[in-house]
This record gives sequence, structure tokens and C-alpha cells, in this order.
Amino acid sequence: MGKCVQAIRGLLLILISSALSAETVETQAVTRATLQETALLDGVIEAVQQSTVSAQTSGTVVELPFDVDDSVAAGDLIVRLEDSEQQARLNQAEAGLQEARSGLEDARQQYQRIEAIHERGLVSRQEFDQARNNLSAAQARKGGSDRGRSTQAVGLHSYYRPLWRHSHRTACRAW
Repeated sequence: MGKCVQAIRGLLLILISSALSAETVETQAVTRATLQETALLDGVIEAVQQSTVSAQTSGTVVELPFDVDDSVAAGDLIVRLEDSEQQARLNQAEAGLQEARSGLEDARQQYQRIEAIHERGLVSRQEFDQARNNLSAAQARKGGSDRGRSTQAVGLHSYYRPLWRHSHRTACRAW
């Protein structure tokens, strides 16, 4: 029993001496706060995907909201071109198309009249052939005008990456 008492006395001495040398620590209640510390770090960022954008039409750049190596989100305007010349050519092509449509309708009506009279034998074969040829020529003019208008419209569309879409302004948007 003597050894046990000595062990307890030694343990009490250690506890008392450590309690006397312990520092007092101030405590505070936990609250939510915003950290005002920022860190500036150096690094290199590389794009996951890069695209080369080129226009299918020429023109003067009137707006270029991004610089080289800027990131571009889907729908962002990349470049806007001056389009007054293309718009004038499109208007001219649309007027030509309207004229061709009118000429086609006139040739169609003329052909139908001549055809009805020709069936009754009141018009020569030459006049009937001429009306049919006029109708074919009017159809060809209308087809050419359709293609001409489409060509002008292609020069006046908005450019998207990677797909191209039609709009009334010539601009490039990310897709």
C-alpha cells in the first residue's frame, strides 16, 4: 500500500504544479462574419476550346467588344460589321425578285389565255409556243432572282461560332 500512496502523491504533485503554471485563455462566442482577406496568385490559364472566326463577307468593323484571348460565352457579340452596302444590295435583289414574280404571273396568265384559245384552234401553234417559251423564261428569271436574293441575304447574316444563322445585322456571336 505504501507504493500506491506514493504514486498518488506524485500524481497529485504533477497535477498541482501543472495547474499553477497553466495560462488563462480568453474565450469568445462563435459568430458568422465575412473574411476580408484576399490572395493574389500568379498562374497561367489555357482555353479548353479555341476557335478561329472568319467572315464570309467583307466590311468595316464597327464594334469589337472582345480582345485576343478574352473568354467568350455563348450568345456574346464578337464583331459587328458595317452592312449598309450589303443592305442596299439585298434591297436591290428583293426588288428584282418582286419584278420577276410579277413577270412570272403575267407570263402564266398570258399562257393560260393562249392555251385556252389554242385548244379551240383560234391561235396558231407559233403563238402558243411563244407563250409557253415566255412562261419558261419568266420561271427561269424568277429562279435566278430567288438565288440572287439568297446570295445577298447570306452576306447580311449574323455569324455565330461554330454555326451561322440569319439576322438583319451583320454580326458575329458565340454559339
